[in-house]
Amino acid sequence: MALTLLQMKALFPDPVRQGIVDMMYREGPALFDRLNFIKHNAMAYPYTQEVALPGVSFRGLGEEFAAAAKGVVNPTVETLAILGGEISTDSIYIAQKGLGPARSWRLAKKAKAAARFFIKNFFVGSKATTPKGFDGLKIRLGSSLVITNSTNGALPIWESFVKAQDLLEGENSGKLLCMNITTRRNLSFEVSAHAMNMGMYDVGQQLTTFNGSPIFIIGNDEAGAAILSFTETCGSGVGTCASAYCVRLGSDVDEEYVQGISGLDPIIQFLDVGYTGTQYKDVMQMGAGMGLFSGFCASRIEGILAA
Repeated sequence: MALTLLQMKALFPDPVRQGIVDMMYREGPALFDRLNFIKHNAMAYPYTQEVALPGVSFRGLGEEFAAAAKGVVNPTVETLAILGGEISTDSIYIAQKGLGPARSWRLAKKAKAAARFFIKNFFVGSKATTPKGFDGLKIRLGSSLVITNSTNGALPIWESFVKAQDLLEGENSGKLLCMNITTRRNLSFEVSAHAMNMGMYDVGQQLTTFNGSPIFIIGNDEAGAAILSFTETCGSGVGTCASAYCVRLGSDVDEEYVQGISGLDPIIQFLDVGYTGTQYKDVMQMGAGMGLFSGFCASRIEGILAA
């Protein structure tokens, strides 16, 4: 059964890893409160992606069913990545504040960075540029799942977001619209402009949902840079465009829509290494990747300008 990070917290007997989960959850609630991870005890996860269902037909009494399409499933293997890092605490800080307090602050910062790092790679990760990592949605989604907001880039056009929703299976309430804060603001202006004063009492309030789908703001990465930044190229809009994503996350049922994959059991490992010279070393790591278990579980809207 797939679990969210917060559900996995109950499986950790130690307060250190529980604290790591709390920090990651606070830093990435746009995903971590809904993203389920499949537990897997290896660093490679084979699965099949459903693209088309097999054919079905009628038959008469005494007849055989006519030959039908077998359906399409794409076999693939997700090679999981190990993310994390070392935490070094100087012995002077330990002498001043005590072993636990001196280490906990640095561990919290590392967990905060890990949460942002995972979210960044979930959307824009690329093994071509970071071979030890994993590909995100931007790389995985083919052209049939990409909606162009405008050929050369433009402010958000509401019809583009509707089209992106329509590419995915299921009701819109089960789909998330993920975008940066500027795109959300401009989409709010776009919707308000077409409301013809019907939302006059909501002036100043920005959208939290669009056409039935919750809007999640995707913020900055571990280095403080915008994850969904206005650095993409669309037509003549060279390095000035951004993307937004529509994602349907899977439930606690394994291999459903978009889910994370954990390659370590438990998903988060914490190693208390101890003193190495003047530094006290700790290591936090997790084996992680992601799977798209349907051909219609995520879409991208490209060509969005900030102004």
